Amino acid sequence: MKILPLAALGLAGLALAFVALRAPARDYVAPTAKDIEAHRPAPQALTGEIPPGCVVRTIEVKGMCCTGCTGKLYERLKEKPGFVAAAVNFEAGLAQVVIPKDADPESFVAALRFEKYDAKLRP
Repeated sequence: MKILPLAALGLAGLALAFVALRAPARDYVAPTAKDIEAHRPAPQALTGEIPPGCVVRTIEVKGMCCTGCTGKLYERLKEKPGFVAAAVNFEAGLAQVVIPKDADPESFVAALRFEKYDAKLRP
């Protein structure tokens, strides 16, 4: 009968170890309400027609943890010369940007590589 409590204690220890290993890194800091307010979510999808002479480029973005991140990324895109419109989708991990055909899409990709974010252009 002494084995049953020890087995239960061992299972509880394994469960705690599993939870501890899946926990976020200690340096992770969840965004505060002020951070989220400062970085309002960006449009989730492009709307309307694409202006003549422009193209839509899709950029994969890794590192987003919440919809507040989309606003941060959207603001970075808006600052780039040649920006026409953009949308950042948290669930899909994608940013779509409307730029002139002759604009360099790599400058927009580079704009999304900061802090914890990593981006690459989809072909």
